[in-house]
Amino acid sequence: TTATACGSFVWDRNGETYTATGDYLYTFMNGECEDSITLKLTITTGVHTDTTATACGSFVWDRNGETYTATGDYLYTFMNGECEDSITLKLTITTGVHTDTTATACGSFVWDRNGETYTATGDYLYTFMNGECEDSITLKLTITTGVHTDTTATACGSFVWDRNGETYTASGDYLYTFMNGECEDSITLKLAITTGVHTDTTATACGSFVWDRNGETYTTSGDYLYTFMNGECEDSITLHLTIPPPLTRTETISWCGSSYILPDGREVTGSGTYTSTVTNTTGCDSVITTELTLNAEPNLVVNDPPVSCNTVDLTIASITIGSDGGLILTYWLNASATNPLGNPTAVTAGTYYIKATNAAGCSVVKPVNVTVNSTPQFITSDPPPVCSPATVDLTDSSITAGSDTGLVFSYWRDEGTTVPLVNPDSVSASGTYYIRATAVGGCEFVRAVQVRVTITKPVDGIRYPVVTAEENIPIQLNARDLGSNHTYLWNPPTGLNLFDVRDPIFRYDQDVEYTIQIRSDGGCITIDTLLVIMRVQTPAALNSDIFVPKAWSPNNDGHNDRLFPLTVNIAELKYFRIFNRWGQLVFETNRIGEGWNGIFKGQEQVSDVYTWTLEAVGEDGKYYKRAGNSVLLR
Repeated sequence: TTATACGSFVWDRNGETYTATGDYLYTFMNGECEDSITLKLTITTGVHTDTTATACGSFVWDRNGETYTATGDYLYTFMNGECEDSITLKLTITTGVHTDTTATACGSFVWDRNGETYTATGDYLYTFMNGECEDSITLKLTITTGVHTDTTATACGSFVWDRNGETYTASGDYLYTFMNGECEDSITLKLAITTGVHTDTTATACGSFVWDRNGETYTTSGDYLYTFMNGECEDSITLHLTIPPPLTRTETISWCGSSYILPDGREVTGSGTYTSTVTNTTGCDSVITTELTLNAEPNLVVNDPPVSCNTVDLTIASITIGSDGGLILTYWLNASATNPLGNPTAVTAGTYYIKATNAAGCSVVKPVNVTVNSTPQFITSDPPPVCSPATVDLTDSSITAGSDTGLVFSYWRDEGTTVPLVNPDSVSASGTYYIRATAVGGCEFVRAVQVRVTITKPVDGIRYPVVTAEENIPIQLNARDLGSNHTYLWNPPTGLNLFDVRDPIFRYDQDVEYTIQIRSDGGCITIDTLLVIMRVQTPAALNSDIFVPKAWSPNNDGHNDRLFPLTVNIAELKYFRIFNRWGQLVFETNRIGEGWNGIFKGQEQVSDVYTWTLEAVGEDGKYYKRAGNSVLLR
């Protein structure tokens, strides 16, 4: 018998297990005869092979249909009969190759890769298939059109250019073109041909001049030429020289004053002939002879005129009394005496100037100040009312506030200011009075202004009829009306909605006696009295009750935020308990008015129906025990 197995084989003839290829004999009795079987066994352990592949980007293996995108070794195992075979895929994934090539050309370039012609500098991409992969090359191209440069030269007379050996005798731009490799380059010669420079210089000197150009000394005015070489060219400078002769002059001066400053800065105090040596505008010395006559300035005394009520005459003798005799006086609007005063005999307030000139022609100008009083500002205000026995002080500064300073006030009973007011600082009677203001300074100014004084007498206080009220029932109270210029103050304010009005509302449960202070705008105070008593009521039968709302909403809006019993004449709350739907006690209290806000163990409880129970004792002596349900709303 022949058999093939993978790894091991159990022969059902003899139950033996074999793990190696071979021929195995089994002998057995068949009746009286001995039979035998030979097992020809082949043992295999499976086959492993390798396969190699290269792909661009990704590879689909036909063995297992898998797609691979990365280089690596991939194992595939499968059953071959009873044995497990395997294959390893050795895979290489490539994504193509990119390279760069650089080129430089003059004008244009033909790329041998694609046969294209390029005329501009830039990067050019060429893509092609390399097997299954796409490769690419970037051409980095530089196109040049040749180089142009400039060179500058200066020469005297002529110039030989070493570039082309040419000789040039005139200024200008000259172009030279030559081949530089494949490109044509060029140079422009910017040439300046000069024949030398001539300049002029000017100088002025006193006596002599040394020229720093050639070191020569010159003592007379004239034009002097100096020639020198400047590189290859001959330059020249002409000196235009001025040497002025010394200056002398004589001046005759008639001066007003006790001293005089000579041209050389000396101060002299007497008449005479003086010689001064000074430097003139050219820097040379000049000799000046001064024949000086000193004349005394006039003595001008100016006295400001007294304060006037009208215009002032500046020509009167009292204004310049004390001055030298024989002076000629003129009058001006400014200190430099260039703007004459039109009419010096009638001037208004201000500063003016008087110029005095003596026989020698000397003059002096001095100011004169003129003061003219104007009509002063006079303002009065009525004093506020006062309450007798208080008095009014008409001399108080607040009554004449706003008036000019320096006014003298007097006080009168009549408009004609013939009857004086004896006690203006303590006026005790209402009426109309007059204040007269007089200006200081000699000007007559008299004006009487009317002032009204109001002095009121207080009204005697009274007791009002007794008012009877019911407990906590509103009732209006009234004080007497003494006029719209009065204020009211109730004391004590107990039980009143307002305490500073004439007709407050009373609502209270006890007797109260009020004093009512009535004050006028003049300060007079009247005290009235009003008694309010409670009406005695027959007591009614006392009924007690207690009940709990059907719902509450604990949202902290100030309305229905807590669940608690509402009591009517309840003396004691034994307990009030709230339970959730599972019978758990969530709140308990025995204080009237205390309720549950829907929070248990720090957590807000959900909207639901809650059960409550309570026991209480009423003021009527009855015992109350109740239970029910309420809804928590959120």
